Amino acid sequence: MALGLALSVAPVPSSVPAASAEQPTVDGIGSGTGIVTGGTVVEVTVAGRGNVPTDATAAALTLTATGTNAPGYLTVYPCHTGRPLSSHLNFDTATTIATTVVTQLSPTGTACIFASATTHLIVDVNGSFDTTAFQGLTPARLLDTRTQPTVDGIGSGTGIVTGGTVVEVTVAGRGNVPTDATAAALTLTATGTNAPGYLTVYPCHTGRPLSSHLNFDTATTIATTVVTQLSPTGTACIFASATTHLIVDVNGSFDTTAFQGLTPARLLDTRTQPTVDGIGSGTGIVTGGTVVEVTVAGRGNVPTDATAAALTLTATGTNAPGYLTVYPCHTGRPLSSHLNFDTATTIATTVVTQLSPTGTACIFASATTHLIVDVNGSFDTTAFQGLTPARLLDTRTEESAGDPDRTALPAGSGEGRRVVYSKVRMRVWRVEADGSVSATYRVSGRITQPKAGTYEVWSRSPFTCAMLHPDICMRYMVRFAFAASGQNIGFHEIPARNGVPLQTADQLGLAQSGGCVRQATADAIEMWEWAQIGTKVVVVD
Repeated sequence: MALGLALSVAPVPSSVPAASAEQPTVDGIGSGTGIVTGGTVVEVTVAGRGNVPTDATAAALTLTATGTNAPGYLTVYPCHTGRPLSSHLNFDTATTIATTVVTQLSPTGTACIFASATTHLIVDVNGSFDTTAFQGLTPARLLDTRTQPTVDGIGSGTGIVTGGTVVEVTVAGRGNVPTDATAAALTLTATGTNAPGYLTVYPCHTGRPLSSHLNFDTATTIATTVVTQLSPTGTACIFASATTHLIVDVNGSFDTTAFQGLTPARLLDTRTQPTVDGIGSGTGIVTGGTVVEVTVAGRGNVPTDATAAALTLTATGTNAPGYLTVYPCHTGRPLSSHLNFDTATTIATTVVTQLSPTGTACIFASATTHLIVDVNGSFDTTAFQGLTPARLLDTRTEESAGDPDRTALPAGSGEGRRVVYSKVRMRVWRVEADGSVSATYRVSGRITQPKAGTYEVWSRSPFTCAMLHPDICMRYMVRFAFAASGQNIGFHEIPARNGVPLQTADQLGLAQSGGCVRQATADAIEMWEWAQIGTKVVVVD
């Protein structure tokens, strides 16, 4: 059973995954569009991008706010409706924070995102639903303990929630939620908090689980979205460990044919704390730059054939700013960050993720942290079309990304005359013997290969074709490594299938290659002339 450090990669010292020049998206659309001005709305096309079906009616999106200039919030909604009261992500000045939202899409497959304050915005898609699986709707407010309105007047101004108590919220039959709904996507907001604490969501007919779905500090406002089973009477219970005002919005609902909800079950706790079956308990703090593989299917009443799940991740005991990325283990690690954390913090979020064919989820931690994973329920392929998370929007530019100069030679990339290739930045540097950089430019490679390390050029060909695809050919091949499959990896010109290029030069910087490193023609010629047999090649993440 998979659990533990499945593989390791070099640490990435950033609270947002680094991206290459102009902050690439899966298809080049929505890249480097510039910071979002407070009080404006961004419309993001979801359907038909990143392997999302063109007829998808709802999606699981991960939103990240970064480079913020004032406290504010993000609201997600289908663009054909009016903007609701809900806030799905709250941020402070100069912060980076992420959350995952399950949202209905407009009839044209778009989602609208309102930013109340100026911020850079990143959007990744984790998978999609159709109307037979998820009954999406314009988010509706079901509870606001302050003196603020709800969709039907129920649950408005009920007063601050005392720490250690439980609030029962009726979901089914309100805000256009069907009366027979058995599960729902709820956004919880804690505000006006008077001490550090957490919220736990669960179906009211079961006992309160160990899980915490939202962690808060004193005098903070923070939100997260949770997919939860409802009780037989259509209610959800919310436990508050410390006194707080509580806001609950509903984004849509499921029935039992789509989402197999359950009492949240703990699958992993790297501290010396129990899990649902004893597996994954006390495994020790996760070292930054490593990946933990967690078996989900077949545990905590999750069906053995589940293909996707709603997981709540908690980072605690952190030793530096960092992030967590969740993805199906049979795919490469994506650019996405699903949870961002700071030093000495505890923070949680819920992610809807595809599972690997063996029922596992992989979690990459960019910095050292204890990790807790709870499962809230599962889906199968008829309900949720999971995929490797794909980036749909990144408003940052090179200058506004985590590294103020994305073209700077990576630190620790060796010495002497060499080629340096960054898989995350999708950029190459040619470095002379005296340490000066004679050229740097964008390329297209693959995030997962080759492994970080030092190589040498061992073969060169002015013209060659792919081993497994003889109709795909390329010029100026400079080979330096091998893929796990045994195929050669090298630098070369953008390849062509039957004479038609597989991408444009403008798309360089995107991870579009099967493994080799694609270059513009002029760069490929210069590399061919510069990198003779024996030339050192340093690959960094």
